[in-house]
Amino acid sequence: MGYRQLCAGGAVAAGLVLAAPAPAAFAGNGWVDEVKLGVLDHDVAFFGHKVESGADVNAEVRFHDIDWFKSKDNAVWLNDLLAPRPDIGASINTSGNTDFYYAGLVWTFDFAKDVFQQQDGFFTDLGFGGAIQDGYTNNAPPGEKSFGSRGLFHLSAELGYRFNPQISVSAYYEHFSNADLASPNPGLNSAGVRLGYRF
Repeated sequence: MGYRQLCAGGAVAAGLVLAAPAPAAFAGNGWVDEVKLGVLDHDVAFFGHKVESGADVNAEVRFHDIDWFKSKDNAVWLNDLLAPRPDIGASINTSGNTDFYYAGLVWTFDFAKDVFQQQDGFFTDLGFGGAIQDGYTNNAPPGEKSFGSRGLFHLSAELGYRFNPQISVSAYYEHFSNADLASPNPGLNSAGVRLGYRF
């Protein structure tokens, strides 16, 4: 079994574990706040030329927010801004192209609540962090990208609907690049749908 197949199998197994009923260590006041599992279109041509193919299985774990300067006297949006959640995740390509493993911070903003029923609502997420890619830095063969460096930046945006405090569905977009700190820097964008479960 190759390196990529092993990583993909591990990510799928982690997703299945994360989707299972939460043990006591994860629930309530545990250290994990939310898990996400989704399917993304790999290397979509939003802001560039599509080279790599296939779909990505995306799995992500979010921890409880970093309570830096939250206060009951602040506006809700300000408390959201001051309390990002650390996250770790992976986007594993099902066609053997580049996989990404990332970590960073995510800011979540709830902008509409009790829309169709009590405790539902719409939200948006913005994420920033770093990533490691397992593909090529240079001299990639046809059908794969050279990213210029092993380490990349990871940016993400999400727009979703929360059915209740636990379950959500969202449209998700992520971008990987080295911000022109290395050459080449083609970047890669993926987009798709994710399901979330908050403990």
